[in-house]
Amino acid sequence: MYPETETQTKTFVLVFTKPKHPILLPLLRRSMLSAVTTVVEQDTRAIETSYPRQTPKIRLPNEEIMFHAQKLYHDW
Repeated sequence: MYPETETQTKTFVLVFTKPKHPILLPLLRRSMLSAVTTVVEQDTRAIETSYPRQTPKIRLPNEEIMFHAQKLYHDW
């Protein structure tokens, strides 16, 4: 998963199927994509409701400037 914006994330899902009859391939492709969409939406909802939003407790060295800027903003 790659965050694009604060409210949007790009997700890549690898799906492999091996249909026995080539006639079923177009039907299977459409239903498989809708099933993957449903699973991703359900997983996203479950993760969002399971963990409350909180500030990170670990500070990485390259993020230190952002914490300093946030502190200055709140103190202002």
